[in-house]
Amino acid sequence: MRAPSVRRPFMRETSAFATSLLAFIVRLAFTLVSVFALGPVFTLVSVFALMPAFTLPAAAQTVRADPSIEAIRLANAGESAAAIPLFEEAFSRSFSWIVADKAGAAYAEAGEAERGERFFRGLTGRDESLPAPILFAIARIHAGTERALDEYEASLRRDPAQCLVWRRYIDDANEQKELARARAFLETAAPSPERTFARGHLARREGDHEASRALLEEALAAGADPGWVIASLGAVYMAQSEWERAIDSYGSSLSTLAARGDIELAALVEASRGYAAMRLGRYEDAFDFFREAVRGTGATGRYRLEIQYAAAASECAIRLGRYEDANEWTDAARRRAREVGSPALEYYAIGSWADYMIRTGEFESVARELEPLATGTPDERSPGMLRLLLHLARAKKSAGDLAGAARWYEELAARSADEALLRAAAYEGLAETHLLRGQAREAERCQRDAIAVYREARDPEAALQAEADLARVFESQGRYQEALDALFAILPEERATQNAGRLSVRLSGIANLYDFLGNYREALRYRTEALEAVEQTGDSLGMAQERANLGLLQLKAGSYAEADSNLERSLRLVRSLG
Repeated sequence: MRAPSVRRPFMRETSAFATSLLAFIVRLAFTLVSVFALGPVFTLVSVFALMPAFTLPAAAQTVRADPSIEAIRLANAGESAAAIPLFEEAFSRSFSWIVADKAGAAYAEAGEAERGERFFRGLTGRDESLPAPILFAIARIHAGTERALDEYEASLRRDPAQCLVWRRYIDDANEQKELARARAFLETAAPSPERTFARGHLARREGDHEASRALLEEALAAGADPGWVIASLGAVYMAQSEWERAIDSYGSSLSTLAARGDIELAALVEASRGYAAMRLGRYEDAFDFFREAVRGTGATGRYRLEIQYAAAASECAIRLGRYEDANEWTDAARRRAREVGSPALEYYAIGSWADYMIRTGEFESVARELEPLATGTPDERSPGMLRLLLHLARAKKSAGDLAGAARWYEELAARSADEALLRAAAYEGLAETHLLRGQAREAERCQRDAIAVYREARDPEAALQAEADLARVFESQGRYQEALDALFAILPEERATQNAGRLSVRLSGIANLYDFLGNYREALRYRTEALEAVEQTGDSLGMAQERANLGLLQLKAGSYAEADSNLERSLRLVRSLG
């Protein structure tokens, strides 16, 4: 038996419109005949008779913008109560799975679960045999509960061809540690491309990236929604450090997302492309990707993400030596935070400003502005505040206030118990501060703590960076061979990451150590390779610095003509950057 339509209110107005239009056409034909057959007097009467016949229904008389767009923007901005009436207006006219996803979350956040369920059930006129879209909307209202999983499964039994519902079901099951239930349901569900997508998504959540990739590629070939599938494939490639494939995969999904108007997911995909491009050192491309992401998140009210992506765009501009662009994006982030009036967002935006100011050498200005905020909010543990503490500690360290830096790194470590990556960054900052204070043993201990946290958090690239920093600790103690061994141990993995920028740093470190040991032949070999790597990134400042390092090493080795050439080229590049 076919489920009742969820478009009934809209269809009633469409039917009324069609009836009145037919009446208008009949009377119009009669009027035209009268012009030629019965003369002007009768024609005038006919026109007056015609005018009231073409009366549009209220919805057809005024073409209104889709209220769901404003509803999503308000819900994303945390104004769920204001968004609910707009969601209800939108669903009274037509139905969208993506909007239902947002609406369900808005009802829950506003504490209006009963109102939401009553509204959605009322769309059909009865409670039994609810259509799949209604069941999904109700599941979103009750997300995170057993009731939600029941509604998801009922929705999927009615209409299994919805990647969005499969994904939400698995995500909620994952949050509740009920993946066994999801697996069991997948085993009994009827075979379909969407079910294959769901199995791939589940495998990715469980960390089996090879199985996830195979299943997602199978789902794509079988005809599952390419927008969702390709975006999920991109996430798998990112997890496996296949940055080029991630960028290509995300890019392939954008046309599908644009065609169906999914601005929000398209913005998230653009940002993912940006992070992948940054991993490869392709800062020009990353800047363009983040710029598009900022536009999309701003249009849909995802202000935290908008500020985060603006900060990433600013970082890319700094890497490219485009300081005016960086300052513009940082200012935009701060303005948006003030407009929204959210303290947590403002902390995040101020952190973006601090990052920019630290990179341009304004250490004391940053410390003066941030320290009162950090001191006045001793219990604040939002991501924005934790990031602000990190910048404050870095500013103190760069300004030479090592005791102050150690204090704020320790404060960050204490506040970030639930934020592993920030806690690891605090340990690394402490290690560097101890080094500057001549406390090598304490520095080694903190650096090993950072490595352990990164490994626990399953962030292999961050762990590689921390192990490279451990080599610097050895170097500071004159333990050059141990430092070389540490760098050579991670060099194969660094080459495999395809990150030319980071590889250039590792190769430069090896060159420095060979230089200290007096082995100029090996030092020149690795210094030249480091320059070739940084040239792949487009990082103008990095290229200038690395070419100058090569020139200075050539002076030591007695290659004066080559040294003069490289130092002159480095100087010209720096001047070209202003």
